[in-house]
Amino acid sequence: MQYEEELSGNWEEPGVIGSRIEIQDDKITFLWQSGVVLTTTFTAEETEDGCIELQLQQNGLRYAGSDRDYATVQQLYYQNGKLHYVKLFPITGLSEEVLSLTDRSRYGYVTINDNLLAEVQGTWKDTFSGEAAFTIMGDQMTLDGQTFPIHAAVNRYKNRGEEFAIIHQDPAIHEVGYYIEMIYLNGAIKGYLLVCDAGVHEVTFRPE
Repeated sequence: MQYEEELSGNWEEPGVIGSRIEIQDDKITFLWQSGVVLTTTFTAEETEDGCIELQLQQNGLRYAGSDRDYATVQQLYYQNGKLHYVKLFPITGLSEEVLSLTDRSRYGYVTINDNLLAEVQGTWKDTFSGEAAFTIMGDQMTLDGQTFPIHAAVNRYKNRGEEFAIIHQDPAIHEVGYYIEMIYLNGAIKGYLLVCDAGVHEVTFRPE
């Protein structure tokens, strides 16, 4: 791809969990809060003022499950190491974001290592009630009658010493069932519930 060296990679606005653009070869993916809103192909051409202008095959931004675009990509260009992302909203008009290359994954500053899921296979019970709470088989968790895919995510910095987090495979879903977070540590899984008027409540699970 022409201009591959300049364009390839993952782009985000520093310090903001919002827009993300992923570019590989001539494929480009636009995300909003880790959810894909457009995947298309593009061509690139250098302009007279030294910018690299990206021409998209499609430019409509649409949330998953929606039947209409919420905005369109009006302009996308690279200049001085930054990716300028201009969107047009039907009501509010034009909005521009300036994105930089990032080493963050779609899931944040974590590394996905699903080999670690071998540590958590089987049925887990609540240590307070003694009742079975959920089951993990392969990369599938069944909780409260619902089954969904999971990943094992290793915090690159291990700020709290956890071994790994259990997260939903869809990066746009930030909870695991009704738990805002699940952490595997020292043979136990700790789940964190957000309780109205009481803050975060910790629940400990151990294998049956």
